[in-house]
Amino acid sequence: MLIAANKVDLYYNDIDKAQKYYHPELGSDFAQIAQETIRMVGKQNMACIALPICSWETNFEWNGKVVQTNIGGTDNKRALFKHLIHQISELSNQ
Repeated sequence: MLIAANKVDLYYNDIDKAQKYYHPELGSDFAQIAQETIRMVGKQNMACIALPICSWETNFEWNGKVVQTNIGGTDNKRALFKHLIHQISELSNQ
């Protein structure tokens, strides 16, 4: 199971916190839901990872507030996609 945490361009400086929040074994509210899903589906032969990704780089506006996009350039965006593809490849080889 791959958990893709999208819009990393809005929290690029906090990637580690986001990955910890979405990691199914680190106790966040989301992790509890992920663990329940894994229990329902069954753990046997199933790996689970959480990865940051940015499918569309754009500002986010909600309730009159704007969070500016800031991924740090094209090289960072490409590196995230390269890492995602590598991890998908690793999962499919397990």
